[in-house]
Amino acid sequence: MENYLKKKFTFTLNIIIGVILLNSYAFAKPGDTRIWLQGSTGSGDVKLNNTNYSVDTGGGTLSGIFYADQVYFEAGIGSSDLTLSGITITSDMTMVGFGFVSGRTDYITGSGEESRFGINIVDMELTLGSYTSSETVTEIGYGSSFGLGDGATFGFGFSTDFDDPFTDNTYGASFIKSYGEALFKIGLTYNTFVTDARNSGNSTVLTLGIGTQF
Repeated sequence: MENYLKKKFTFTLNIIIGVILLNSYAFAKPGDTRIWLQGSTGSGDVKLNNTNYSVDTGGGTLSGIFYADQVYFEAGIGSSDLTLSGITITSDMTMVGFGFVSGRTDYITGSGEESRFGINIVDMELTLGSYTSSETVTEIGYGSSFGLGDGATFGFGFSTDFDDPFTDNTYGASFIKSYGEALFKIGLTYNTFVTDARNSGNSTVLTLGIGTQF
């Protein structure tokens, strides 16, 4: 029953992704939708039961965001691997988010400025060998971006755990440059978490992406 509900939840989120993208064609004004395909690689340190380990991570995501007046909706799917002491844990992710937006940035022209405040609901399935578990995390965050001119845009953001604020924080910054209708992104994120005195960690991740705005 648990696996059925988990699969149904994931399927529902994937439907939401499709609806957002279809609605963007039917109702959105030009520039109200962006789609990203991104790959990432990173490393960090974790402390588990008071023992320190080094970790490496890498993965990819497909995501989209749609604006409607002063609100936005976003969704994404992705997969990543985390390697710790030669052991690899695979994580499959599905995300849906919504929130409020003030202003608007045009990523093609590199003009304008916007601020976003919203919530992301992330469903994760973790696999280690034959063992599989799932977890749903709710994050609350703020992001801002502003055009630098000539098709260039800079953005930054912060998010934290909604249920236990400031115990699991992510800070990010990105630079985006347009060439025609194509967008190229380079981003850097830093995550730090503390569960208790014996369990904590941090990681730094470099992201490269390609996308478009329409």
